[in-house]
Amino acid sequence: EITYGDWSSDVCSSDLGFHVELFQKSLSLVGWSAHIRKIKKVEWLQATAYKPSFLCEMRDAYSGPILYLDIDAYIHDIDEYFFNNIEHDIAIHYMQNGSNFELLSGTIYLADNQVVHDLLQEWRSRVYFPENRGKYDQFVLQEILDEWIEFEKIKVDLLPAEYCYIFDKFKSKYPKLQPKIEHLQASREIKFMQKNNTFLRRLLGLRARPSNSLLRRRRRLGELAAAVGMELPGSISS
Repeated sequence: EITYGDWSSDVCSSDLGFHVELFQKSLSLVGWSAHIRKIKKVEWLQATAYKPSFLCEMRDAYSGPILYLDIDAYIHDIDEYFFNNIEHDIAIHYMQNGSNFELLSGTIYLADNQVVHDLLQEWRSRVYFPENRGKYDQFVLQEILDEWIEFEKIKVDLLPAEYCYIFDKFKSKYPKLQPKIEHLQASREIKFMQKNNTFLRRLLGLRARPSNSLLRRRRRLGELAAAVGMELPGSISS
């Protein structure tokens, strides 16, 4: 049986409780529950840097494999047979951008072995290196994995796109694919709040208009909320 955790922070939005409830309701529909931790309010990059620390703690606390999910995920289905038959140390999705592949850290499978313990410790240390200031956690993890794969220090499975499905980007990339774990990009709300919180905008009482990508997120949130009998909070409605 897979044990797993989820990291969350009240920096996600003033409506974090909504995201947590939506996450938990979707998870309950597939018969699972999660270890969820709220952290103190900090700047967004600082919050993302906490992810490897949380996973270090969870790896020490739980035996067996761990499935990590960001709190802005909606779970449609989980194939336990698939996860129970992963044989490598870590399974993670890489999204193709042109000729490059970008690691996505919203869904991560972690085995219970020394290699994974060492990886998480290395990740936790490196996110705080001076040269990594301003980098998202997933970029640091990708650099480590690239190095460890080259020196055959770790075995990596590629997680299928349906388990790390970005609700709008993947819909256009994979039009026939049915998501199993759908990520709803709460970071777009953060960027919108930051854009509206500049000194000049506050001084003049001006507000930016939501971008098309933010409006898509809010529409999708509304659809998923309605599916489980919830309503969008006013502050994140379109």
